Amino acid sequence: MLPDRRDHAWLVFAVYALLTAGLAYPLSVNPQSHAFRHDSDAKLIQWILGWDVHAFLAQPLAIFDANIFAPLPNTLAYAEHLIGSALLAAPVIWLTDNYFLATNLVALLSIPLSGLGAYLLARRLGASPPAAFLAGLIFAFAPPRFFRLAQLQLTTIQWIPFCLAWVHQYLDGGRPRHLRLALLMFTLQAISGGHGAVFLAVSVGGLLLYRVVLGEPLAPLRRLRDAGVIGILTLAPIVLVFLPYLDAQRNAGLVRNLDGWGTSTASFFASPSHVHTWIARYFPETWRVGPDAYLFPGYLPLLLPLTGLLAWLWTRRGDTTHRPLRQNSALFYALLAIGCFWLLLGPPFGIWQWVYDWPVLNFIRVPTRFSLVMMLALAVSAALGFERLIRHRSARVRTGAAVLVSVLLVGEFAATPLEVSDSRHEIPAIDRWLNTQLKPFVVAEGPMPRDPDDISAQNARNALYMVHSMAHWQKTVHGFSGVLPDEHHNLYRAMAAFPSDDALDRMRKLGVTYVIFHADMNNSEERGWVDGLFAPFAHSLLLVHEEVDGRAYLLSSAR
Repeated sequence: MLPDRRDHAWLVFAVYALLTAGLAYPLSVNPQSHAFRHDSDAKLIQWILGWDVHAFLAQPLAIFDANIFAPLPNTLAYAEHLIGSALLAAPVIWLTDNYFLATNLVALLSIPLSGLGAYLLARRLGASPPAAFLAGLIFAFAPPRFFRLAQLQLTTIQWIPFCLAWVHQYLDGGRPRHLRLALLMFTLQAISGGHGAVFLAVSVGGLLLYRVVLGEPLAPLRRLRDAGVIGILTLAPIVLVFLPYLDAQRNAGLVRNLDGWGTSTASFFASPSHVHTWIARYFPETWRVGPDAYLFPGYLPLLLPLTGLLAWLWTRRGDTTHRPLRQNSALFYALLAIGCFWLLLGPPFGIWQWVYDWPVLNFIRVPTRFSLVMMLALAVSAALGFERLIRHRSARVRTGAAVLVSVLLVGEFAATPLEVSDSRHEIPAIDRWLNTQLKPFVVAEGPMPRDPDDISAQNARNALYMVHSMAHWQKTVHGFSGVLPDEHHNLYRAMAAFPSDDALDRMRKLGVTYVIFHADMNNSEERGWVDGLFAPFAHSLLLVHEEVDGRAYLLSSAR
């Protein structure tokens, strides 16, 4: 059964929250003005949260019809929707209008919630509270999970262990209420982001397959009856979220390929923690140079399952328990960890090359992100391994051993103080002026990078202009996401030489009303430069407003 009041789940959550505050310092004490990362992806995430919160009130039934890549529909589906995270961020944004604070609080909250979920999952699988606490500690704070803080679509996977705990409870006990709770957790994860939904689908699907292969009756009609109308309706939001993505896959080319799927050797040993960094100095150079991600789970998270396995092998002859193999959770989570590790491997041994285009999996951009599922499987395995080691000890010894291992884990994972930047979005006055104009309208902004082939610079500029659009939430031709429509790609290339007749013609085809040109014009020389740049196009661009940081032009409908 799941933990009762004696397990003090809220106390466990509080301890994880305190550890989050310490290990995430100084982000945890300055969430209103600091960012773990302040690149194009971070701007995209803040725009997504901002758009969702805006749409909750302005157009809740058309939330996927976002304001980027005008005039295309359903453009929120070109990236993660983050609706579940936006529900948590909305009160913060409405009260403070601080998107850094909202984003950081949602990300930080996901850490103790993930820890609590792993704790409850381990308890459900038979671990004692001390052992289960280690599972939550590993899943919440191990580098492959903790250092995804800047990627809100990946850090907010906190509902996965909760869902798995209820699935186990239902499969072992058969009570419909537990199935409905599992479906609710699945929906919460799915509306928090597509990556988490895929990870959970893989985990639950693997668990069901494991148990069916080993004798669990499939019984689909009974499962459907147990879900009932309430359980089925609980899944309705998933369908509403899935349909726009299906449309994006069919019409906008939201399909992943094998570009960049390989994982460098250094990634498997990479970690920013102080202990790991110190030990890595003694590794061969090929193990240290050029990591793609932080994939090293830690020494203790690897050691605990192994020692638990050895303890089981040593004592198995005297074990009088006879649980069915399908209920051997330790075996399933060991297999899940191995399967995820196999996905992480690059060519020629990795299996991603054979499965990346499967339904659901083709939403994942790079296989290294399955390290998150691997960490949950390792965390559970570590808890069960530790339980095997202490099962015959006194309560005082079990608690003392858990405290000692917890301290060692925190010491191994610590990387404080985190490297953060003091970051703020200063939306130009010229964009704020647009918010006073008659709506609706469509905006294009410039300048764009002069090198049309510099995709990184182009993405950075488009992400910046998306942030600018948060001042008015009107349609903009700019966008940065997993998809780049052909017409907009051609527009951005043309805007490298803006202003030009080609760029203006493309803007007209996309329905642009206002053209914003950003240039500091603090002196007459700078103003003269801008005047000279736009003078040949006076027949198409009418200057309607001017600020120190830019100008607004009205684009005529005729050339």
